[in-house]
Amino acid sequence: MKQTTIKLLSALTLGAALAYTPVASAAVIYQDNFNRTGNLNGSTPTITTGGNTWSSANWTTNGTSATLASGGWLGLLAFTPTVGSTYTLTATLNPTFSAVGNPTEWFVLGFTDRSATDSWFAGNTTASAGYRINGETFALNGPATGGSLGSFGTYTALSPQTISVILDATDANSALWTTEVKVNGATMISPTALGFTPTINYVGIGSGGAGGFIDDFSLTVVPEPSTYALVVGGIATLLLRRRRIQA
Repeated sequence: MKQTTIKLLSALTLGAALAYTPVASAAVIYQDNFNRTGNLNGSTPTITTGGNTWSSANWTTNGTSATLASGGWLGLLAFTPTVGSTYTLTATLNPTFSAVGNPTEWFVLGFTDRSATDSWFAGNTTASAGYRINGETFALNGPATGGSLGSFGTYTALSPQTISVILDATDANSALWTTEVKVNGATMISPTALGFTPTINYVGIGSGGAGGFIDDFSLTVVPEPSTYALVVGGIATLLLRRRRIQA
């Protein structure tokens, strides 16, 4: 009777382990509501990893959002992607432009290798999305390029929009990593391969000439599903081995 009960419990547990396909949950790497005042540079996000702080040129916080104190350029947090994970960088952007039709003004969110006092559009900017003066959303698809992969309308007067840049780094070949852009939850740019080997040292925000604010900044990560499959497979293997021993 005892042996039968053990076998039954083992079988049920094994079946549950094999049938269960867990939904990978996102872990927060950075999150910032900018609910403090003062210079963004050197300040600590609401949630941070490894004690990392912002590196920033001309950005400040007003208690509710990050804004430009003057000029422009970048606000960055240290970050290097790991092969086998998918990263989602999200923020609410609300830019203001001096005049419609000036393509030199931009407001951006993304993954980059630039420093805080650099222009976003120089060197290997890898994967980003944001606004130009005409309301275009864009993703950079190679070193020193600013080519658009899609748009979501003509700029008139933008209200706050939530932009997400999704970097899928699950492929062992980083040139095959993809970028997807969502605006207010809707996919505007489908996953597109970078097409080159990226260098990513930071995530962050940036502006060149445009004003406005950024809020609800976050970077999350989801490990690839195979990680969970290995766990389930391990449980199943142990249960099968136990049944054989008991038999």
